[in-house]
Amino acid sequence: MKKIIYFLLVILCLSSIFFFSSKNSTESNGLSKKLINDTISIINNITHKEYDKKSIVNKLNYPIRKCAHFTLFLILGVCIYLLLNAFNISNRFILSIILCIVFAILDETHQLFSLGRSSSILDILIDSMGSIVGIIIIFFIKK
Repeated sequence: MKKIIYFLLVILCLSSIFFFSSKNSTESNGLSKKLINDTISIINNITHKEYDKKSIVNKLNYPIRKCAHFTLFLILGVCIYLLLNAFNISNRFILSIILCIVFAILDETHQLFSLGRSSSILDILIDSMGSIVGIIIIFFIKK
């Protein structure tokens, strides 16, 4: 049963990454800006202050997008490691890293085919680092 759950989690992670990469640049950028705007609105309501949304969105949009890359691939790294561990595959630590890096490259290549999107070596590095951090964390938890 664990194998099926881990397999489904990997498919869910890959599908989520594919879904976000399929969005054109306007949709993708709009999604992250909406998240920041909604968060600022909540903070404004809680603190009863009025923060400048436009300024904050401009400052946070880029780092939020990069954190999203890192986080999605961190989760993917954990899920892939757990799946390989469930099948007791030898060298699962290295194999998990390799699979995540390959998928990061494929994801960035896929973005070339989404309107207004581009491929970035920086994003491949961020994705890879996210997955490596996730794999290291789950490796030590499982040990």
